[in-house]
Amino acid sequence: LAGLHGVRTFPDVDTLLAARPDAVYVCVPPFAHGPVEEAVVTAGIPMFVEKPVAVDLVTAERIADLIARRGLLTAVGHHWRYLSVVRQARDLLVGRTVRMVSGAWWDKVPPVEWWGRRDHSGGPVVEQAAHVLDLIRVLVGDVTEVTAYGDGSPPPLDGADIDSVTAATLRFAGGAVGT
Repeated sequence: LAGLHGVRTFPDVDTLLAARPDAVYVCVPPFAHGPVEEAVVTAGIPMFVEKPVAVDLVTAERIADLIARRGLLTAVGHHWRYLSVVRQARDLLVGRTVRMVSGAWWDKVPPVEWWGRRDHSGGPVVEQAAHVLDLIRVLVGDVTEVTAYGDGSPPPLDGADIDSVTAATLRFAGGAVGT
């Protein structure tokens, strides 16, 4: 693909960073997040990270701390927030009190072997519903309380250890509640 478009390729992250790109798009499976971002931040290069930022809180907080200490320009790939309809919705909500919000992610189990494993994907909330949660936060504001449940039953995949179904009730800083 790179040859078709005359794009330079790099055998690894260190070689890429040595070329001093203007920015880096980190697009790796969830379980691979951490080392790549650390290298990019250490190099002081702005980055766009495909969500999720990590499958575990420790990695996410470590990367966030590095970014904050460097004051580096970054963004996370929650692409729905950039849709024109979201701008329209935000404009319509200006000056209005949001009392309730409901969001859902309906889809099949993605056809990649790592998806059904919690240590590789983080499960459906981290890997998929993160888009819904991000969009809700863009429209309604920060969440202050969460009560959530999983069904405890993995999808029909070899080695799966994630919940097939999850549900959450949210309370927002502005007083709204949501699911």
